[in-house]
Amino acid sequence: MSDAALSLKAFAKINTQLRVGPLRASGLHDILSVVEAIDLYDTITLRPVEAMRVTCSVEELSGESNIVAKAIRLMKEVVDVPPLAIHIEKQIPIQAGLGGGSSDAAAAIRGASALAGHSVPKAVLQDVALACGSDVPFFLGESTAAVVSGCGQVRESLESRPRLLCIAKPSTGVSTAGAYSALDRIGVREDLGDITDPNALENDFDAVAPAECLDIMERMVNLGAECAHLCGSGSAVYGLFTDEERCNTAQSRFEQAGMWSRVCKTLDRWEHQTWMR
Repeated sequence: MSDAALSLKAFAKINTQLRVGPLRASGLHDILSVVEAIDLYDTITLRPVEAMRVTCSVEELSGESNIVAKAIRLMKEVVDVPPLAIHIEKQIPIQAGLGGGSSDAAAAIRGASALAGHSVPKAVLQDVALACGSDVPFFLGESTAAVVSGCGQVRESLESRPRLLCIAKPSTGVSTAGAYSALDRIGVREDLGDITDPNALENDFDAVAPAECLDIMERMVNLGAECAHLCGSGSAVYGLFTDEERCNTAQSRFEQAGMWSRVCKTLDRWEHQTWMR
C-alpha cells in the first residue's frame, strides 16, 4: 500500500439518446441510452489516513451521505481498502443530469482499487459500480462513449464522436427521482426498441422538462445550436454546435443571464490518474 495521495479526474457525461421504459419490480426503470463523456470534471483526491472521511468543496456534499462514501463502503466488502481521506473538488453542478456524483463514485472505486495494493478484477469493480447507481458503470468502462441498457449496464462500446457543446443550467435543479415520477405520470415507453443510429439525438425527459429548461433549449437554437436537449434528466441543457464562435457567444449570453454555463467537448479517451507526493 502506498502512502502517497492519488488524484483522479471524474468526468461528466451527456446522454445523446435516452429512452425510458417500464418500472421494474426492483423500483428501477429500464433504460436504453447512448452516453458520451465530456471534458468537464471534478477532481477526487484520496490519501491513506487513520480514519475515513469525505469532504467536498460544496460543503453540503461532505460526509457519509455522499455517494463516494457508499462506494468505499462497498469496496471494503470485496477488497482490503485502507482508511482514506477523500476530497472532492466540484466543477460539475449538482442536480444537472451530468452524472457528477456517479463519476465521483467511479473515481473513488478506481482510486481505492489502486491504493489497495493489488489487482481487483474488472468484473468485481463493475458489480460495485452498479450497486452504487445506474450511471456509475459507464464511468468505469474503457470507452468514453457507450450504449447502456437495463439499469445502467454497459452493453456496447462506441467510437467517440467529436461534438462541440454549450451547456447551461438554470438555478432550478431536477431530482432524478422526481424526473422519473413525472415521466411515469405521462407514460413511459412500452418498448425501448434498439439503437439503430448512434448519432441520432433524443431524450425522453425533454417531455417533462421544467419551463426554465425549455426556455434554454429555445434560446440555444436561436443562438445557433443545431439542436438542444436535456443532459440526462436535467436540469442542465446542452446545445450541439458546429461553429465555435457561436458556441462561445451562447455560453457568454447564458453566463451574463446569471446561469452556470460552459463550452465543452466530448472526450476521445479517458485521462490518466496522477500520483502526488
